[in-house]
Amino acid sequence: MNFPDAARRLNLSTGPLLEVSIRADGSLREVRILRSSGNAELDRAARRIVELAAPYPPFPAELRRQVDLLRIESPWRFDPGGRIRAR
Repeated sequence: MNFPDAARRLNLSTGPLLEVSIRADGSLREVRILRSSGNAELDRAARRIVELAAPYPPFPAELRRQVDLLRIESPWRFDPGGRIRAR
């Protein structure tokens, strides 16, 4: 539903590299674009998908004792067929 139309039209070999910061309670602190895909529409779509998925599940108790903020750096790719790949 949130898949960008530009991704269907374009065949890009790269997507944005995002850094997502999640608090221990599962709330989203920040989404940063560390490397652009070269297409502003795709960059905004990746950010929006992460934001719409929030809040995330709270950290398990053991993880909560160790960290209060989790930063995840992940490359994204929008396949023209309608799939999103994030690693």
